[in-house]
Order: sequence, then structure tokens, then C-alpha cells
Amino acid sequence: MQINLFFKIMIVSFLLLFVPVNGNANMVTKQGVGQVTYKGWGGPSAKVKQQAIAKAKLSALNRFIGTFDTSKMSNFEKVRNEIESQIDHYIIDYKIIDDLTDKNAKIYRIVVEATINMSLIEVAMRKSSAVLQVSSNDRSLVGAVFVARQVIARKSFNARVTTVSDDDQAEKESEQSSGNGNKAKYSNEYHKTTIKKSGGSTLQKSDQIEYDVSSSESFNTAMSDILDDAGYQIVEAAFLEDESGGLVNVQDFIKDYRYGDDISGKTRRNAVKGCRNVGVNFFAIGTLDVGAKDVDPVSGLVRISVAVNGKVLDLRKRFPRTIASVGPVQYYGLGSDQRSASLNALKLAGEKAAETLVAKLRAKGIQ
Repeated sequence: MQINLFFKIMIVSFLLLFVPVNGNANMVTKQGVGQVTYKGWGGPSAKVKQQAIAKAKLSALNRFIGTFDTSKMSNFEKVRNEIESQIDHYIIDYKIIDDLTDKNAKIYRIVVEATINMSLIEVAMRKSSAVLQVSSNDRSLVGAVFVARQVIARKSFNARVTTVSDDDQAEKESEQSSGNGNKAKYSNEYHKTTIKKSGGSTLQKSDQIEYDVSSSESFNTAMSDILDDAGYQIVEAAFLEDESGGLVNVQDFIKDYRYGDDISGKTRRNAVKGCRNVGVNFFAIGTLDVGAKDVDPVSGLVRISVAVNGKVLDLRKRFPRTIASVGPVQYYGLGSDQRSASLNALKLAGEKAAETLVAKLRAKGIQ
């Protein structure tokens, strides 16, 4: 039994090496291909091989950049020349997977697997953003409220079936006569037909769900950290309540999200009015659905899912407009118990949602 337990611990420890952590979460690997035509009959020189490797690195970088969404791609294009000219600063390591020399065509081809430091690329893109081109005093304030919910009760209803039947009856009378000399005979015949009709309907009532809703501190922190690093000044809703005379009210958001799938129009209108009254020009709203726990089939750890919806409203004009949005998108967190898995899922969801919103705000030049 002790030996089996030892091996289980070793397997889980090994698998944890592949769970992203802050130290290496932004290191990604991509393969790239480089091809160079050379001269002479002696095969590719060392210089030709280096040229092929450089092209392969660039190919790997482009494959990685191809995973960006439109907003992030737009931000990258602003610094593409800078990054490509210093590619060895952003690709910190590589290994050769395969190479081929075609002596007849005089072509040298190489395949490499490159390790790309995404954090350095983020830094380069951040430096080019409009918000960092102005002083901190001139940057707009962004009010924010994020609420998370988890199912605590679910009431299901049986289907209600209604059956309707109807019988229609029709009678038909006919008269016949026959003659034989001076005498005549009459006879009557009756035909009776019964028609049966049936139908009905089935009504299925949706489940009634009750949630435990709260302001998510771990999600707030992750979101705020990334937005702050990007140069945006975040003001949490809790700090806006008194200043706005209660118009920005976290409890209103919690109450709306406990029984509905969105924040009510009244709560949003009040929050917008309250933000404008205190000079906050942007307002971020985030809602999170925390799923039930299950077991990760690979590591055996507790797994929790979090579905995220978020958006940033621009309040500078008469009518608020959404200038950045994310979701619905789902993320998973692992942990030794339900609490740690939930915190990890919320943190990851906050980081990823913030990265998406930041990319869209940068692409639109929001300061």
C-alpha cells in the first residue's frame, strides 16, 4: 500500500509540472520552417544554415502570432518591425527538429522548435499603447464591478401533459321502395358513423435555480493587476458607492445576478449615472458562473470551471456604448480541494479576460 501511495504521489507531482504557473505561463513553443537556396557544389555553408535558422525562427513567431485575435494582432502590428529585428531577444531558445539538403536543387531546409517569451512581446506592445503615451494624471478612470455565482439549489419540474379527445357522430337515413303490381313495399335503412379525434400538449417548465452570488476578490485582483499594468486606472465599485450616492451599488449587481442571467437595466443605468457624477468615463462589468466540481482525468486533481462574460462601457457620450467585450468563454482551474481549484479558476479567468479587454482597449487607442 505504501509503494502504491508513493507512486501516486510521484505521478501527481510529475503532472503538476505541466500546470501553468507564473514563472513559465508565458513561455510558448512553436515550430517553424526555414528554407534557403545556396550556390556551389559543396553543400550549404555555415552562413546558409544560420540564414535558414533565422527564417525558421521568424516562421515560428508568425505561427504563434497567428493565434492572436483581431485586436491583439492589431497591437502587434505596431511593434512587428521592432520585434522581428531583435528576434533573438524574444525567442529565448530553439532546437533543430529536422533538416534536409537537396543537392540537385541546391536547397537547404530546416525545421526548429522555438521557445517564445510572450511576456517580452506583451511589454513591447504595452509600450506602444496610447494610454502610456500620456501622464498618469491624464489617464481615464475605469470603474469596475465583477460578480461571481455558483449553484446552491436546483428545483426541477415534471412535464405537464394535457390530453384532449372528441367524438363526432353522423347519422344518415335512406328510403327504398319496390313495386309488384298494385302493391308497393317501403323500407328504411339507417347508417351511423362515429369519428374519434384526439390531441393534446406537453408543457415543460424550466428548472428554478438559486445561486450563491458574491463579489469575487480573486477575480477582481487578477483583472485589476493586468489592467493596472497596462496603464489603466481601476476604481472598484466598492469605492464608488459613497461617492456616487449609492447609485453604484455592488449589492444591486449581486441581487440581479442571483436569479437572472444578466444585470438589470435599472442597475446598469444607475451605475452609469453614478460614474458620470464622479467623473469616471469608463465602466467595466463582469459576470462569472462557477461550475460544479469534478475530477481532472489526467492529474486526478479537483477541477472547477468558470464561464466569463465581461464588457467595458464608454460613458463619454450621451449614450453609453460597449467598446470592449469578452465571452462567453470558459476556463478551468485545478487544485487539491474545491476551494483551491475555484480560486485558481477565478484567477485564470480574471487574467485571460483582462488580457482580452486590454488588447481591445489598446486597439481603439483608449487612454
